[in-house]
Amino acid sequence: MRNLLWIVLAAIVLIGGYLLITGKSPQEVMEETGVTETTLEDEMNEASDAAADAVDDAVTATEDAAEAAGDAIDDAITATDDAMDDAAEATEEAAEDAMNATEEAADDAAAATEEAADDAAAATDEAMDDAATTEDAAAATEDAAETIDGVKVPDALTVDGFDYDSAVQMVDDSNLNAGIKLATKSALEKARDDPEVLEQVLTQLRNRLGMSE
Repeated sequence: MRNLLWIVLAAIVLIGGYLLITGKSPQEVMEETGVTETTLEDEMNEASDAAADAVDDAVTATEDAAEAAGDAIDDAITATDDAMDDAAEATEEAAEDAMNATEEAADDAAAATEEAADDAAAATDEAMDDAATTEDAAAATEDAAETIDGVKVPDALTVDGFDYDSAVQMVDDSNLNAGIKLATKSALEKARDDPEVLEQVLTQLRNRLGMSE
């Protein structure tokens, strides 16, 4: 459209310059060139129609561009909404997973604590049972002891209640040195079937174990 306006303007300038130079009137020029008013009017109408078409094309192009821009904006808004929805959903799922993991950890910790408490209670009961057994054994040992010269002596270290295995165990559990332990056990082995010799060996053993006045 702009080119057409420049052409019309240039034609007007040329015509004006021609009229000025030749000194002829527009009517004379039109008669010489064979251009009539009707022809000129037709050309002007054609130019006007062309200009109108150009304006219509420009308006249509503008409307199309505006529509395309609107579509692009709508698409961008839709994409943004979708992204926000996806992000919100992902955040919610992550929060639920974290809560589930926390609950599972709490349950595991509670179960472990309860199990540890049960184990501790069982160990306490077992220790109490062992203590009771030890007390019973001590009581039984005390009941099985015989008083010699005012000192309680286990029956296993007397001639009448002699028990070789128990006597050897007492020697092994004592604080005697290894040489004395070996000699004492050897003497017990040799004297176990001879009461007179056994009495001497047991007396010596009781003295070494501190079971004498």
